[in-house]
Amino acid sequence: MRNTSFLECFTIDYGRRFPGMTFKDYLWHFLFDAGYKAVVLYRLSRYFSSKKFPPFNKGVPFLHRAIFMWSIKSTACEISYNAEIEEGFWIPHSTGIVVGAGVKIGRDVTMYSNVTLGARERRADAEPVSQGASAGTRYPVIGDNVIIYTGVRILGPVTIGEGSVVGANAVVLSSFPADSVIVGVPARDVSGR
Repeated sequence: MRNTSFLECFTIDYGRRFPGMTFKDYLWHFLFDAGYKAVVLYRLSRYFSSKKFPPFNKGVPFLHRAIFMWSIKSTACEISYNAEIEEGFWIPHSTGIVVGAGVKIGRDVTMYSNVTLGARERRADAEPVSQGASAGTRYPVIGDNVIIYTGVRILGPVTIGEGSVVGANAVVLSSFPADSVIVGVPARDVSGR
């Protein structure tokens, strides 16, 4: 994951969502486009959770949580401020989206409604972590330029390769390489490679 500044992410998110539009239209979209509002509020919440302010030498107490709660109430999205989401994140329809604290999402990812990206509890005798995800994580890693359609559940320490498409209502419990077309319960690759 690259280390992109808040302002860079904000500008790229806006440019991807509203190409060619002027900045004066921003307020209208922030007020009435719940998906865009959810991304902006996530970015603000993450910024305030990590920015160091004297005399606290850490994030402003409770401000990032207040923004997080405002986002849930106003957009019906629960995107944790601890998730790492790179620039160009787009949510066309925001209702019911849940992104867990340890999730990592690459650049230019599109995510539709009712998607859950979260941890999956592991038993002590379970198989080793899926290839691609780091050994210490319980959360998914989503590559660049991935499209995740409505109703998808991606759970556990899995990796979705860049350029993949995850079809509606898929339940993903294992990793997939780049340019996969992932469908079904349990999910499988139907790209024909």
